[in-house]
Amino acid sequence: MYSAPVANGCAAAVVDRRREGGNESVVVKRKVYFVTLGCPKNQVDTELMMGMLVEHGHEMVLDPAAADVLVVNTCGFIEDSKVESIDTILELARL
Repeated sequence: MYSAPVANGCAAAVVDRRREGGNESVVVKRKVYFVTLGCPKNQVDTELMMGMLVEHGHEMVLDPAAADVLVVNTCGFIEDSKVESIDTILELARL
């Protein structure tokens, strides 16, 4: 498991790895869908995470149904934001 730090100290999305017969880990390339909720700082963090993932060979997709990984980048400081985040996560989970 690998996570890349971003500017605010949060971790970027997790990259799956698997072992093959004791050899070095092989990175599994994934299709990733992002939803960004909250302030402009969240948008910047999403762009940083997307850039890191693309650099590692992952593909960003616009359709959540086509994704292997769904990322919801959000904030939990304001109650309305928490509700919106939970609703978005539940909606994506139904796909």
